[in-house]
Amino acid sequence: GKYRVRKATLKPLYQRVKRLQSLLHNSTITYVPRQQNIEADNLANTALNKQREF
Repeated sequence: GKYRVRKATLKPLYQRVKRLQSLLHNSTITYVPRQQNIEADNLANTALNKQREF
C-alpha cells in the first residue's frame, strides 16, 4: 500500500529507510499503531527529541 509522511521532520528519515529497503530483497514495512507498540513509540520520540537538540 501507499504511505504518506506528513511531518517534515520525518520525511528525510522515511526516504532513508526506503533507500535502505531497496538494498534488501523481499522486505516489507508494516504499520503498527502506537497504542499497540508503546515501547517503539517512546524510542522513536526519544530519538526525534535528541535530533532536535543538535
